[in-house]
Amino acid sequence: MAEYWAGQDQLFRELEHLAGQQQLWYVKAPSCLARMDKAFGSAEAGRFLEFALLEELEREGSRLRVRRRKGVGPEEGWVSITLPGKEIVAKIESVARLWE
Repeated sequence: MAEYWAGQDQLFRELEHLAGQQQLWYVKAPSCLARMDKAFGSAEAGRFLEFALLEELEREGSRLRVRRRKGVGPEEGWVSITLPGKEIVAKIESVARLWE
C-alpha cells in the first residue's frame, strides 16, 4: 500500500510541475481521437477517454502532440484542441483544478 501512495504522490508532483509549465491538458469531450502524426489523414493511434490527463509535448496551431499521464487512451498521439463548436481538450492552469 505504501508503494501505491508513493507513486501517487510522485504523479501528483509531476502533474503539478506540468500545470505550472502550462503543459497539462485534460480531455473535456466524451472521447478524443488521437492520430499517429499531425496530419489529419494519418493513422489513428486510438482514443483518449474523458478526463484523461495529457502532457503537451509539441504544439502546431490547433494540434497537440501529447503523452497520456493518467486515464484511458494511447500512450502518445496528435489531437485537435477544438472541433467546430466544441472544445475537445482544455488546459489545466492550476493543480487545484484537478480536484474540483
